[in-house]
Amino acid sequence: TAIHLVTPETWAAFAVGAEARLIAVAARDRFSGKSGQMVQISAADGGLERVFFGLGDSPSAGAMVIRGLAARLPPGD
Repeated sequence: TAIHLVTPETWAAFAVGAEARLIAVAARDRFSGKSGQMVQISAADGGLERVFFGLGDSPSAGAMVIRGLAARLPPGD
């Protein structure tokens, strides 16, 4: 499972050329890259394809934000 760490700025840049289904899931979950936000993208087989995790406007503070990421992911991923 790919985990992408993004800021609001890098998310906006990524979203410009991203697949429509990724943008739709992120929009449904109101994901924008804010600190602690997370959106999980399901694969066609129902597994977890990728995760986008928001670092907020200060990527240097990301280590503290990322600390809780593992607990929020499904087991085995």
